[in-house]
Amino acid sequence: EFALDDDATASPDRGPASVNEPGTRAPMAPDRTEACDRGGMNDFDWPPPEPSTKVTIPRALLLAGTTAEARTLGEVGERLEAALIEAGYVEFGYQSIGCSGFAMVTRLERIDEDGRPLEGPLRFAPPEARPNWSLGSYIARLFYAPPGYYRQIVFAATEKPYERDELAPAPTREELDEMLERADVSALPEAMLERPFTRTHRLHALIYEFEKGEADRDVRQVSRLAGAAHVRAAGIYSGLGDEE
Repeated sequence: EFALDDDATASPDRGPASVNEPGTRAPMAPDRTEACDRGGMNDFDWPPPEPSTKVTIPRALLLAGTTAEARTLGEVGERLEAALIEAGYVEFGYQSIGCSGFAMVTRLERIDEDGRPLEGPLRFAPPEARPNWSLGSYIARLFYAPPGYYRQIVFAATEKPYERDELAPAPTREELDEMLERADVSALPEAMLERPFTRTHRLHALIYEFEKGEADRDVRQVSRLAGAAHVRAAGIYSGLGDEE
């Protein structure tokens, strides 16, 4: 099951096919089998597109200081938001995973070889200075971005497991563009706050990492670091109280 930590080994580079031109494949259909109040959130495709790497956030760290009665999606979302803000993430958005889970999509960021975010305006600066900048247009312009490494993290709180062979292919540029644009709810809606975060729920960090080469359009999805290394380098573990 996907809930297992993947620290051991990162897979090889995925190659240029991971960010192909439009029309390479059809996006996965969202899971619409459950009827409930999603509070205006769009659906996140589940199983998700294949990430570069992934890790499950330890429950003991995520739920530290909470009682069984307080273990709700709202509590998990609140702790995660606080950790992200402390780590310097200024924008993120929510989508639903069925009726009992959510996906939090962070903004694409530039990172160094060790997975640490670049400092100052270089971290989230768009490749070109344009008015009306949007998250979607940032990914569209990644083909012309400065050389280096770029990362997007999606946190998925869900009780829905899946096997590795159920993963959709690695996302194209257009699908990442859509993923960001559909995560247009900036706070977990009231309709989801009190839903329980049960013993079978997990919070997965899905890491989508890209390397931009010297040439225009030279972009490929890569997997250089283990999932936990990304989350730690991003400052998210320390934001959750892990001082290691």
